[in-house]
Amino acid sequence: MAVTKKAQGRQVGRKLTLAAIERAKTKGAKRLVLLTSPKLTAAYNLYRSLGFEEVSGSQPWATSYIRGGIPMSLKLKSRNHKNQKRRSYG
Repeated sequence: MAVTKKAQGRQVGRKLTLAAIERAKTKGAKRLVLLTSPKLTAAYNLYRSLGFEEVSGSQPWATSYIRGGIPMSLKLKSRNHKNQKRRSYG
């Protein structure tokens, strides 16, 4: 994900990331994984502020993409209503 220079500093990246997180939740995803770069400090700090953590150990997300050097992961709680248990009030 990237935003134009004109959009930077206007919370556009945060809004896009939050939308992606919500979309993943509604689809029943259990985890969201991304790659970022140590050069992209604003992006790295954004992801950390939203709960993403660096993934250590073996890294199955090897990439040739220049900006993708740090794998990060966010555990999700599903918002898929079909998969949620219903409460009984009886």
